[in-house]
Amino acid sequence: MTTTTTLTAPDSADTSTAQPAFEGRFAWVDPYELVVDPYNHRQHRSDDEPDGTEPDPALIASVEEVGVQSLLLLRPQTGDNEGKLGIIFGQRRCKAAIIAADKAKDEGRAYMLVPALIRDDLRGVDDEALTLSVIENKHRRDAHARDYVEAARQLSLMPLPQAVKERHARALGLSAAELTAADKASKLDDKNLSAAVAHDFDLVELADFQEVAHISNARSRLEAAKARDRNDGAGTRGHWAHALQCLKDEAAEKAKRIQLKQDLAAAGIKLVDWDWRWHETPMRPLKDLVTPSEQPSPPTSTPGAPDTPPPSTRSSPR
Repeated sequence: MTTTTTLTAPDSADTSTAQPAFEGRFAWVDPYELVVDPYNHRQHRSDDEPDGTEPDPALIASVEEVGVQSLLLLRPQTGDNEGKLGIIFGQRRCKAAIIAADKAKDEGRAYMLVPALIRDDLRGVDDEALTLSVIENKHRRDAHARDYVEAARQLSLMPLPQAVKERHARALGLSAAELTAADKASKLDDKNLSAAVAHDFDLVELADFQEVAHISNARSRLEAAKARDRNDGAGTRGHWAHALQCLKDEAAEKAKRIQLKQDLAAAGIKLVDWDWRWHETPMRPLKDLVTPSEQPSPPTSTPGAPDTPPPSTRSSPR
């Protein structure tokens, strides 16, 4: 059941200085008939996280008493939900209305419809719907960081003109660079993402962090660098850039060590664990590697060749 009224600008409006921001129609809608728009960016992603789309007891009590007072934003659906209206924002209010309606029906009472603004102009315009959903929920305390980053990532990957992407970025309070960085930032796991967002990492910083997140204490080191940049007050990222480069160098060194171990294993060279008491064991530093005739072993020696010591018996890579 839906009753609608088309919204128009007041006749007295001075159209030279003021005009409607969009076209839409007001409607009283049945909460049972609504679906969640696929581009509503709020999702319940994990059983380990609270569902931010669930209404709290205070909201439910309010809706039971006086009904939903703030408009839901809806748009006509396409595809499998053709003919239905989808919620761009207002999931919590709609769920509260359904809970209140269930209670009313159990008690033999009529239930209340919910007020909504229907945007027919957004039918099939997914980028606009996604942007509006993010804007509505951006500052909610229970908004999941993953939802926000994923929404920015979706926008960045949509086949849109650059000017349109930049307009969406401005609407979300993002720079064009942040929108571009969203795809890489989205690859962070939930634990690192939530912790970094809690320390006000922007999307560019999240993307930087993603590159080095596997390095020990990477986040705390970047947090400290960000704090030093903020204290300098120059609006630059000098400390951040330095810390990031150090972490990248460590990541490159770690990758080289992993590759070296793989190469040695492929060559049949056995690796043994390093022991700080190495001088009490058969292990020796590589620089002390010698041939059976006690001559320094050249770095190009081939394992198994004459004057080459048996692998793993005289030295161990550190």
